[in-house]
Amino acid sequence: MKKKQLNTKELILRTSENLFSNQGYDSTSVDEIAKKAKIPKSLIYYYFKSKKQILETLFDNFEKELIELKEKTFENIFSEETKEIKSKFKENLIKYTFPFLEKWKNIIKIAFTEEIKSFSKGPLFKYFDINLSLARELYNKHNLNPDFSQDKITSTFFISFLPLIGYTIFIDEWCSHYRVEKEKVKEIITEELLKNFTNIIDNLISF
Repeated sequence: MKKKQLNTKELILRTSENLFSNQGYDSTSVDEIAKKAKIPKSLIYYYFKSKKQILETLFDNFEKELIELKEKTFENIFSEETKEIKSKFKENLIKYTFPFLEKWKNIIKIAFTEEIKSFSKGPLFKYFDINLSLARELYNKHNLNPDFSQDKITSTFFISFLPLIGYTIFIDEWCSHYRVEKEKVKEIITEELLKNFTNIIDNLISF
């Protein structure tokens, strides 16, 4: 019985995620979620108090895995010899970051849409702040002191963070429209992010 309950809750979340992503949170009703999931509407309210709580649960699940990813990739980079840091960063992008973005593509699209509706009050800025806070914590853990000036934070947001959001949301349509291989786009993004990462740690180590 417990397993069935878990599966039903997951069904509601996955159905809601697809609907929110494809047609928007505001345009999706609980009735529509129930119809698409082929379950009684009352069952949705058994697991969630409201449509808003469904959205919050989706964001919470994403946030949890985002933190785990950040911690894993950071430890993976700085646990190696100094000379290997750049190659490890590139490896992390390919092995962990891009698969993570692909897995959570719908949630990132929803977060982006919600952010546009209410700038600075949506989840996107929150996720950037989480990244920034974790970076400070993990750098301190390894006795590193990078530049966290407002200029550097601004640069990181517009040069590293937002491009990954844009990549996640538009990659499939871009490749289809311009007939570009997805792997080629990944290579371009990876090299540009690697340049920015190198600039960030220039004041920490010498390659």
